[in-house]
Amino acid sequence: MQPLTYQMLPCSCWVTSMLNGLLMLYGDRNKMSGLVYRLLHTILTDEGVHTQGRNKHDWLAVMRAIEMRTGISITIYMGAEVDAALRKLHFSKQVAICDLFSGRHSILLTGKVGGWVEAFDPDWHNVRVRREKLHAYIVQPEDCIQCRRGLANVLIDEEYLLIAGRGSRGEFQMGSIASRTLTVMEKRRR
Repeated sequence: MQPLTYQMLPCSCWVTSMLNGLLMLYGDRNKMSGLVYRLLHTILTDEGVHTQGRNKHDWLAVMRAIEMRTGISITIYMGAEVDAALRKLHFSKQVAICDLFSGRHSILLTGKVGGWVEAFDPDWHNVRVRREKLHAYIVQPEDCIQCRRGLANVLIDEEYLLIAGRGSRGEFQMGSIASRTLTVMEKRRR
């Protein structure tokens, strides 16, 4: 599989994470529809993608259209539903897009290892340098880089990720429970 990509615009983390997730599920970029690519970009604004508030219905309509076009199951969890949904992720033909900092940034969740969530942060500025916060996260973890071949650039302690609070940029926390969104994509069994 080809490597995942980093965002090109400051506001395109969610779209980039969705495209990376679809690439992981398809396993080949040539299987992805150009229509899906265009649909994802229709809801991108200068402030990013709004999964809540006034543009929520546009976002939901695009999610349903992508689900119909790809055959990939898309389940959306919001607010208090997110914690339980995140804990149940199995990552067998499944990925998830997780909002951080109360919806200000999005990352792709790609796996779990012993209480740690493997993630791909599409913002190169967040992950370009290896760093670690004890019992919280590891950016550019050596073990992850070697065994997952570019599918993860951050390991986040699951409990740390779910801490409710405002969190500062770079801390990999979801933030306020009311503003959480988790979009789970799963390849349907044939």
